[in-house]
Amino acid sequence: MKKDRATTALVIIAVILGMAVLKVTQAIAVPIILSFFLTFLLYPLIRFFKRRKASLTLASVLSLLTVLLGAGVLVTLLMMSLRTLEIALPSYTKRIQLHLDSMLGWFAAQGVSINSDFIQSSISPGAVAKILGSWMVSFLSVLSNLLLIFFMTLFMLLEGARFEEKAEEAFAEGHELTSAVSGITTQIQRYLGWKTAISFTTGFLVWLLCALTGIDFALLWGLLAFLLNYIPSVGSILASIPPIIITLVQFDNPLPYTLGLGAGLLAIQVTMGNIVEPRLMGRSLNLSPLVIFISMIFWGWMWGAIGMLISVPLMVSLKVVLVHFEGTRGLAKMLEG
Repeated sequence: MKKDRATTALVIIAVILGMAVLKVTQAIAVPIILSFFLTFLLYPLIRFFKRRKASLTLASVLSLLTVLLGAGVLVTLLMMSLRTLEIALPSYTKRIQLHLDSMLGWFAAQGVSINSDFIQSSISPGAVAKILGSWMVSFLSVLSNLLLIFFMTLFMLLEGARFEEKAEEAFAEGHELTSAVSGITTQIQRYLGWKTAISFTTGFLVWLLCALTGIDFALLWGLLAFLLNYIPSVGSILASIPPIIITLVQFDNPLPYTLGLGAGLLAIQVTMGNIVEPRLMGRSLNLSPLVIFISMIFWGWMWGAIGMLISVPLMVSLKVVLVHFEGTRGLAKMLEG
């Protein structure tokens, strides 16, 4: 009994120390995690180049350049969109203030007293600009580490390609460790590949809907939907709120636009999240909404906006690892939705 208690205490201490290390070493830990996920995403692209007679090194470099170029364009578009929104904030804030005054006046007429100080401070240009600024800093910090991510991912790709050969030399062929790592790699790669494709499609459809409806900053809402779609359930709700708020202040008669946009966004999210995604990815990688929410809060506290975006891929990866070992399958079951 004493031995079990000591073991439990050591595990708790190790977890706390591990979290402290991850918090302190954010500058290096985030690029390592991003390189890890990028390595899994690049395998299909590497196979594409290798089928065209490219060597492993050349295929890895070409794949990395392709993805990093795409990521650079994505981040640039996001920064430009956020900057445009920041410039337009004062005019939107004035219109929101007029709507808020009208709403508070209606409540006052009904005998309901509401303290509006907190609401007004939350929608002030300074408060919103502070939030946008924190997101900009978070994404620019990742952009500044592109060179580090490039070389780290390249070494992971080259080393990963030789892993099975090295594992067979170190262990017997078909050893449990070799087959477990192979299965884990396949499942994580499958999850990230399909999730990225589904997120891109969702973002494109949201952009198209907003552009056809005439909503301001349509590109920004599409990019936001693409990024937040990595967070199941919660992400789609968070991505839908800003464009709906914009319709309330952009148009003189906002009700038709708000209802139309809301119905369109709901149709996209239901189709992609409840029909397409389960059929392509299956339900074996599903996580509990509570686990998703807690994970998003925890990793957001640890690493900011980037932590929130990669929180679910991290938990899915953890679940895949737990499933592959007999002693931890019970823990994996506890994470399921």
